[in-house]
Amino acid sequence: MSTEKTTQDFKFESTVRATILPKLLGVILIRVSFEFLGGWLHPSWDRLPYLIILLPFGLFFWAVAGMMLYGYCQVQIRDGQFRFLRFFAWRSVPLESIIKAEFYALIGMSVWLNYAGKQHWIVFRPDNRKFLVKLGGSPPPVIQFLREVCIRNAENSKSRRP
Repeated sequence: MSTEKTTQDFKFESTVRATILPKLLGVILIRVSFEFLGGWLHPSWDRLPYLIILLPFGLFFWAVAGMMLYGYCQVQIRDGQFRFLRFFAWRSVPLESIIKAEFYALIGMSVWLNYAGKQHWIVFRPDNRKFLVKLGGSPPPVIQFLREVCIRNAENSKSRRP
């Protein structure tokens, strides 16, 4: 897949369901965090030590939920372009802007993009039927493709340097 022709021909589209499920989990985490942070709405001196102890848990849940709500995107790879839907607007960047792509079994595919002076962090699920990848099985084609694109981009950036 190292030729330019296969880069143009590769097509992938993540499903809406694979995007909505993690975002729904993020909303649930925000709701759960209210149990930890709700006491701060009506604090009392008697409950203050407990509120201080529970505060880090609520803040941690908010941070994870925020990353899930903002990071998970619907993704398309077509005609040498990497497109992602963040909230309501599609953005398109060339495949050469992919800095790093890693696959995590529970999270999904994490992609870092650097384009026009902006860095983007995108997370998507390449296969929404399974939450865990079978050990010893071959990864989905999009994972192999993005890994090869990262290797090619790294080689191209090294050859451009004087």
